[in-house]
Amino acid sequence: MTLKVKMLLLLLLCCNTLIRSQTVTASMITALPTDNYSYDGQTAPNYGVKWTNDSWQPVAPTGWFSSYGGMKFFTSGQRRFSIHANGTLEASHPLIMTPTAASSNYIQFRTNGTNIGIIGSDAAISGNDAANFGIHVYGVKDLEFSTGGVSKRMVIKGSGNVGIGTANPPINYKLAVAGKIIAEELKVQAQSAWPDYVFKSTYQLTPLPELEKFIKANQHLPEVPSAKEVIENGIEVGANQALLLKKIEELTLHLIDMEKKLSRQQEKISQQAADIKQLNQNINLSNL
Repeated sequence: MTLKVKMLLLLLLCCNTLIRSQTVTASMITALPTDNYSYDGQTAPNYGVKWTNDSWQPVAPTGWFSSYGGMKFFTSGQRRFSIHANGTLEASHPLIMTPTAASSNYIQFRTNGTNIGIIGSDAAISGNDAANFGIHVYGVKDLEFSTGGVSKRMVIKGSGNVGIGTANPPINYKLAVAGKIIAEELKVQAQSAWPDYVFKSTYQLTPLPELEKFIKANQHLPEVPSAKEVIENGIEVGANQALLLKKIEELTLHLIDMEKKLSRQQEKISQQAADIKQLNQNINLSNL
């Protein structure tokens, strides 16, 4: 049988199948009629095509395309898209998604029918703006990033907390970094009162003798954490900056008070010197 005859017979078979599919619930083209598998309660060819009403779409026939060793799709004599036997998809060119509606511009991932995550632009992605690109993970599962064969370089927990270099950021912290951070600028937005209250007239400044006594007993300033506490718990940058400013302001007030005392003492010394000079002059006059 010549190749042309084979092609003609195959074309006639396809036409006959398409005609039959309008009146029956299942039509099948197969290269090996005895080489089949079972799916969704039906028999399907390992090497062929089948149109059938299945549980996915019972209203109209669904096309089943099968090739045991994988599938390759060609245009202009070039392989453009492949489906490997293990289900891996391979494209030789970028994939371009052109949805018919902005509300379906995304890729959805599922396991056993359960939604895992979505990548794309869609308002349905946890309230995202349809004009923006987003990634959404269902439930309280984590979003993980890996590079260089190392897993979990960065993790966004289901709670929203982010870990860089650590897969387990502390519960009470939005960002945890296991390593060094470098930045051109760091801004900390204070959530508590800035210590300008130190300059209010009602503020009670600790007397220096009392402060000296505390330092000798504890080896650190009041309210300032000890070296042991810093090693064990670290420091909160914003709170620590506020505390340091408070101590600077208290020190400034002590310096101002000492300056006033020194000025008064200097005035007394100057007055005493003038009195002594006057007294010496009187003594000298009385000796004449």
